[in-house]
Amino acid sequence: MISLNRKSPTVSLIFLLCGLFASKLAFAWSVSTTSSGDTLVENFLDISQWDAANSTGLWNIVDQAAEAGRVTGAVASQTISFGDGSAGVLNSSTGYTFNTNSYPNGFNFISVNITGGTIQVTGSNPLIIRSLSTVNIVPSLSARGGDGGSGTANGSTTGPSGGAAVASLCAGGSGGSATGASGQNGGADSTYNGTVDSTATPGTGSSGGSTGGNGVGGFDGPGATNLWETSPNFQCGAGGGGGGGHVNGANHATGGAGGAGGGTIRISAVGSITYTQIDASGGNGGLGANDGVCSGGGGGGNGGAIWLQSLQTVSGSTPTVNAGNNETNCVSGSGNLPGATRTDTATSSGAGNFATGLAAPNQSYNVQTKAYDLGTQNAGFSTQPTIGSVLNGGSIVVTYQGSSDGVNYSQSTSDITKLNNTNIRYIKIGMTISTGSTAAATPMITSISIPFSELNIRLAGGCGSMQTGQNGNRKTYNKTGMHANAIWSTAFWLTVWGMIYGFHRRFSLKTTEKYVIDTALN
Repeated sequence: MISLNRKSPTVSLIFLLCGLFASKLAFAWSVSTTSSGDTLVENFLDISQWDAANSTGLWNIVDQAAEAGRVTGAVASQTISFGDGSAGVLNSSTGYTFNTNSYPNGFNFISVNITGGTIQVTGSNPLIIRSLSTVNIVPSLSARGGDGGSGTANGSTTGPSGGAAVASLCAGGSGGSATGASGQNGGADSTYNGTVDSTATPGTGSSGGSTGGNGVGGFDGPGATNLWETSPNFQCGAGGGGGGGHVNGANHATGGAGGAGGGTIRISAVGSITYTQIDASGGNGGLGANDGVCSGGGGGGNGGAIWLQSLQTVSGSTPTVNAGNNETNCVSGSGNLPGATRTDTATSSGAGNFATGLAAPNQSYNVQTKAYDLGTQNAGFSTQPTIGSVLNGGSIVVTYQGSSDGVNYSQSTSDITKLNNTNIRYIKIGMTISTGSTAAATPMITSISIPFSELNIRLAGGCGSMQTGQNGNRKTYNKTGMHANAIWSTAFWLTVWGMIYGFHRRFSLKTTEKYVIDTALN
């Protein structure tokens, strides 16, 4: 009786193990037959397989293609960077804070969608937003320079602070103290850049004394050419100078402080850019104070720079880069300038705008993938891959590298059959995209389909192997350790095991009861 009862879980365990082998769980292995008919398909739906660090071309998830690197005006040196998407997807209805000190080289998003709340910009670096798809910003986006503090009469002798800079170093100059000191010069950007910067001439602080002088606004704003890739003009507006303080017998007054220059904002997106309002105006100069004799007023800061780039369209109100106002109460500040803006879209329109729709001629770019795990021990490649492409007057070359361990790879080859029967499990794809002799639309690779098979009969762990299920036209890879088919298979075999176990236990109990009765009768 005891031995019969022990057989029940043993037999059931056999059925369970069979089920687990069939379902290919991580802790089970199975003998599989040679697979055939598998196809690896890359159609550029997302960036999961893009090796951005080793690519000079663009992995375009908007047009779903690998392309030439993109430029403005079909000029090779006027490159556009859309980043690598490392900051992920930004999707917010409650606003967002862009801390440019935390991201001094810019934000690299896959997409940007801010539909509500308040946007704050902090830090002293330019605000650079890159997106591999679209940018939609509904709340106002501002890098406006701060206003200068106003002077005081017969109060504190310390001059007020200049306007604070946002997304720049171009703060306003402090107002002169009430001891007759001169106002400080405004700040100028000599360090940070959107591409290349030169030093802007700051606003000049006025002289103090028995009568306060006026602050002077900044000079040498972002420039009117807007050719910011090659001219050192994509920079903040210079800050306004502070007004001079004065001593007037028993009376005294501090000068007004200068307004900060407008900051720098650059947005580059593969898809469309839509926004409500973008502001990089200069801050206002602070007021002078009157104790019988006016102290100097602060100069307004220059307007900053706003640069918008899209491979499609840009829509929104006209960006604002006004100069800050000079003080108007006493001795007025003077000498400030507006900033500059530039918008690059697929087709140019208006002065200072550049087209992004054409690739630079006679250039060569590389787009590299990460490794694909074929889940094989010895991949068979009997036919060449199918390449979907649009040449647009250029050319493309696709090469392949294979590896058995994911570390050591073969030399690149354009003939994938040379990797046949060489113990390949992992494969990388390299794409060389060359433009034609005249400016034209970029050559595009729209899909790569690689047929392969397993040449070895092998024992394979179910977890970690490549799945053969499809997601649209894209090969679905195991990311969690278990494929959906394995889950369903496991559920099926557990159900079968449960039914067999129940039946076997019931049969065993009846057999045991009969054995006991027969023994008793005998």
